[in-house]
Amino acid sequence: MYQPLIDSLFGLLPSLVFNCSAQLSELWLMGSAITFGFFALLVTSPGLKGREPQVREEELDLLALIDDFDLARLVSKDTDLKELAFDSAEKLQALFRADSLSLYLFSGSSERFQLFVSLGKPIRFQREISSTTYTQMKKEAEPLPGSEAVFEISTTELTAGEPKEKALDLLFVPLEAQGKSYGFIASSLPQRGLSQRASKLAEWLCQALTLAFLLEDSRGETSRLKEDYRRVEIQKGELTHRLRQKIFDLNSLFKSSNRLFAVRDERELAGSLLEVVKELLGAHFIGFCECGPEVGEALSVLRGGGFEFSSSALPILTPESPLYGYLQEHREPISLPALTSIKPEETYILRLIELDFKAASGIYFGSQLYGLVLCGPKLDGRDYHHGDLEVLSILSNMASVALQNLRQFRLIEQLSYTDSMTGLYNYRFFYKRLSEELTRARRYLRKLSLVIFDLDEFKSYNDRYGHQIGDEILRQLSQDTKGIVRSIDVVCRYGGEEFCVIMPDTDRQEVKRFVERLRDEIANYRFRIQSLSDSPRITASVGAAVFPEDADTVDRLIYCADMALLEAKKKGRNLAYLFTPQMVVTD
Repeated sequence: MYQPLIDSLFGLLPSLVFNCSAQLSELWLMGSAITFGFFALLVTSPGLKGREPQVREEELDLLALIDDFDLARLVSKDTDLKELAFDSAEKLQALFRADSLSLYLFSGSSERFQLFVSLGKPIRFQREISSTTYTQMKKEAEPLPGSEAVFEISTTELTAGEPKEKALDLLFVPLEAQGKSYGFIASSLPQRGLSQRASKLAEWLCQALTLAFLLEDSRGETSRLKEDYRRVEIQKGELTHRLRQKIFDLNSLFKSSNRLFAVRDERELAGSLLEVVKELLGAHFIGFCECGPEVGEALSVLRGGGFEFSSSALPILTPESPLYGYLQEHREPISLPALTSIKPEETYILRLIELDFKAASGIYFGSQLYGLVLCGPKLDGRDYHHGDLEVLSILSNMASVALQNLRQFRLIEQLSYTDSMTGLYNYRFFYKRLSEELTRARRYLRKLSLVIFDLDEFKSYNDRYGHQIGDEILRQLSQDTKGIVRSIDVVCRYGGEEFCVIMPDTDRQEVKRFVERLRDEIANYRFRIQSLSDSPRITASVGAAVFPEDADTVDRLIYCADMALLEAKKKGRNLAYLFTPQMVVTD
């Protein structure tokens, strides 16, 4: 019963759009007229007129042309467009000081540009040209210096009866507005060149003529659309209400998408989704549960201004459940009371209805069901209609995309911060994390230690055993190092066979004990290499520095730890040193 009303709605929308378009076109045209008048004011200023004996001949011609220009004709409904076009062509010929000028206008019936008027010396112009030729001319045209609308072109397409190899040099001015072509001006080149002032005035004049055509089109279209509007005027009240509701929904959905795509955590995403759904659908309360054997029992419910969490409110929704299969197959919101007639024995649906949920929609990660959005009764007491389920579907799809973005972002972030061979954090993460820890240590007046160690003569192991064995040694060493540090410490691969450990809340005595233990652990570690009968024996030189005693910036702390490492190398390797001021090479 609502289908005719909906059809009328979509019939009304173009009228609203074109009505606005006509008003905007008229404002645009009036703006151009004002700009033209401002130009006239500049040219006819007292300072210029006071020097008329010295004014160049071209400027006197511009003054005469402006005095003869009637701005009121541009916006008048009674203006004859063909007469206006003819007068504009004459004024452009005077501006260009052209021997010959022709105006082509686009014919909608033939879809071609037809010659409207040809002034001056008779150049045998083509009577009409195709849209394809016009497009090609636009591509070949070169703009004049200082102008955006006046072009110069050398073409053989406009002349009639001349040899095709004889190109004609012309001024070319397209008449276009809002993506529509109304015609173009083709003029012989000025005998003494074209000044920027004349070029700019010609540009404004052509723009005014173009917009006069556009305004006439808009008036005609508006007149026809007003007739259509009268035919649906009886239904205007309801249609206007629906249109406003659609606009409100679109604005709300746009704001909601910003909220959903701004989060960086899955739990925060679920909370934002529930708040948005509750707000847009006017639900008394909203629920969300993740699906699967591990998390299928968890249910969070948003009532009023806070969440309630229930650990055993729902049975487990597994892939074997009929509801799970239904949601996987249809991927659309469902009305739970209506679904009971399709699957009357579904325990999960019955339990949802007992909890007073009325509608549900799935959130998907790829092809798998990730969770359910559950809607309680509406505050106005009405049932969820088709429009409500559409909004719920859009929000669910947004949440699914946001979920995939979150996990992709997390994966990309992990890849960008992880060394692919050892699995340790790379230098990018190391520098970022060290900056964060140093800022935290400075704020709370705490110690921060940095340890850098390098494997001694590691190149010889690569040369002796091969790089694959060397890579395996680095992997096993990385895992061993992670096993001897605290949970708050961060182990990173600095580069090559050089590693570092960020140690928050660690003073000089603590880091001294650690570096000795680390050096001893590496020296005594037995590497398990299947292709080797004997375990390689590796040693490491270790250096460390402490904030704030040794350094108060990130770069300086790295430098001091590196100087301590170099000292250990110089003293014979397989040693561990803490930084002292005597180790500084240069400031």
